[in-house]
Amino acid sequence: LDVHLSHVNVAPLVCAGFSRIMGGQDAKKGNWPWQVSVQEDGAHVCGGSLISAQWVVSAAHCFNRSLPDSAYRMNLGEYQLSNPSPTRISSPVSRIVVHPDYNESTNIADIALVQLTGAVCWVTGWGRTGSECEGEGGDRSVMGLMGDWGGAAIQPRSQGLANASRV
Repeated sequence: LDVHLSHVNVAPLVCAGFSRIMGGQDAKKGNWPWQVSVQEDGAHVCGGSLISAQWVVSAAHCFNRSLPDSAYRMNLGEYQLSNPSPTRISSPVSRIVVHPDYNESTNIADIALVQLTGAVCWVTGWGRTGSECEGEGGDRSVMGLMGDWGGAAIQPRSQGLANASRV
């Protein structure tokens, strides 16, 4: 698979000094099986979304380009970061593709694709894999959803998958 992020248009995001989903609701365990915890050397650094059997989309600023791609793992099936699920899937990373126009100082084009070393398919019921890999096309007219583990620099970080919003 040849990946070209240069064809992806990314609108700049203006933040109020911290990253947080506003107006979200507590997520229910099992409702966000595509939500990924991006882990750097075993520590949660960002969220991401499983978009196909072997690809995760996340923000480019989540990845330290001076580290090898192997320093990262994608954890799926998590609900509370402080209490790892026994059915968690922790996948090594094969490669990280950062948008070629990503600018670290302005966060323009702040998007990256992460290729997993093996197919995860779809995580059903938090940790089990199923035959959902077949027919991955999806309905492109469906409104997107975003989840986060919450928290900000001015507040303690929530350990649960606590926020969800339509985007």
